[in-house]
Amino acid sequence: MINKGSRLLITGSGGMLGDTVYSCFSGICSVCATDIYVFEPWLNCLDVRDYDAFEYAVRDFKPTAIFHLAALTDLEFCEENPVDAYDTNSLGTEHAALLSKKYRALIVYISTAGIFDGQLDIYTEFDTPNPINIYGRSKYAGEAYVTSYLDSFFVFRSGWMMGGGP
Repeated sequence: MINKGSRLLITGSGGMLGDTVYSCFSGICSVCATDIYVFEPWLNCLDVRDYDAFEYAVRDFKPTAIFHLAALTDLEFCEENPVDAYDTNSLGTEHAALLSKKYRALIVYISTAGIFDGQLDIYTEFDTPNPINIYGRSKYAGEAYVTSYLDSFFVFRSGWMMGGGP
């Protein structure tokens, strides 16, 4: 449970979801909002692909929870740049899971419904993933790190996000 004493580190806070999560929690608890691109005064620079920088941020802030939202989500970009996709979506998530375990912080990982092939109308968490593109495979690899390294975690598979702005 997130309360006044909680310390929340959010990766990917510069994105639409990250901005919303920051807005929801910044009035409730202590928040360290990070992104690879810093364009707002409330953002701290963090490249989740850099383990040492990620560890420094975690060790310095001492979060009780890590909301790992950082991701490359542009499907075309991921197909054209698979190394970048895996470095961010898989390796960055592995770093988050390792640091969550090392520093005893709960992890909340935002994955994607894109880990499924779309053959069914409705999926449950018990269905077998079968990603059909680089984005889905790289996010599913991130899930595998979280679920294999940690005993306690949250993985949310979003289907589609719309909105943003005022």
